[in-house]
Amino acid sequence: AQASSSLLLTVDPDEVIRDATILDTIYMCALIHCNPPRRSVIVNILSKKNYCHLDSCSLMIASQGNSFTEALLWLFRSHGDHKRVLSALSESNCCGDNAWTQKQYYNWVAEYLSLLWHHESLVHLNHTPHDQNQQNLHHFGGNDTDSMAVTHALLIHQVLPVLKTVFEYDAKTGLNVLIRSTSTSGKDRGCMGAVTFGTKSEKSEGVALSEVLEFLRNIENPGKNGNINCSIGLPVTSGKALEVAYLSWVVGVGMGSGVVVAPAETHDLYIHTLLGVIDSHTTNTNTNTTTNTNTSEMEGIYREALQSFLQISCEYDPDTTRDLIPEHYLHEHALILSRLGEYEKVCVYRW
Repeated sequence: AQASSSLLLTVDPDEVIRDATILDTIYMCALIHCNPPRRSVIVNILSKKNYCHLDSCSLMIASQGNSFTEALLWLFRSHGDHKRVLSALSESNCCGDNAWTQKQYYNWVAEYLSLLWHHESLVHLNHTPHDQNQQNLHHFGGNDTDSMAVTHALLIHQVLPVLKTVFEYDAKTGLNVLIRSTSTSGKDRGCMGAVTFGTKSEKSEGVALSEVLEFLRNIENPGKNGNINCSIGLPVTSGKALEVAYLSWVVGVGMGSGVVVAPAETHDLYIHTLLGVIDSHTTNTNTNTTTNTNTSEMEGIYREALQSFLQISCEYDPDTTRDLIPEHYLHEHALILSRLGEYEKVCVYRW
């Protein structure tokens, strides 16, 4: 027993990793050169922790064509090489004969982007027990924490452009990347993922909320191809509608739990954005008789959202909001008067 203990103490960890790298790389080479290549086995190995030599294996796998693109993506992902994963993500590279279907591709991309976007609970490991750290790393596909750094530059210049293609495929799938249900730890703030409420100049590694809203606003043709449920019930028919839908989730995080995550100005921003969308539908109703029915229905949906928010939020500025809301929106004015405690005025309001 003493001899075994002393032997263990003399083992060089770097040498163990070198040996593991040689073994995993040789095994990967053998699987690729089988006839036919063992694609499913390769994907299974690379989707877990492995020590394959990145450059050598990537050349071997890439030589097999786009039917092995999933394996190549998992190789990069398992080594935390996010830039190479994101650079390789395109429908033309990843879909086709003996490869992913369009739906399989976008589901994989959405799941991966969601993990990047909500990286706080996966990268900031010093607040979690060691065993949980390893579980998070495994789920993320990383072998070490250093290569997993998710920076503002990566999110803005590589994650968002890929995410735009997901929105163009299916808007609800795209929204599901950005939103996340309340974390199991009960800390609602973690649900925001990469988003910060500061300005662009104040951010560190996160993405300012204003940058996300600008990104959503500029998506011209949100798609409707998926069947994935989304917790947001508002329409997602345009970039402006996506902006409203995402803001409705942002201001809802923490509400009802005694913790208001979004600052008061974000509640005011949501109301202002909602009113802008309502106004655009009102204008369409007045100028285009062929779309009156649809625009009137959309106006009703957004007004219901506004009324519901005025009733449950205690953070918006009632005086500013009163000035913004049209005089003939009687229900909305009554809700604001109630918020101000002016119940007598509600009773004698111009109904």
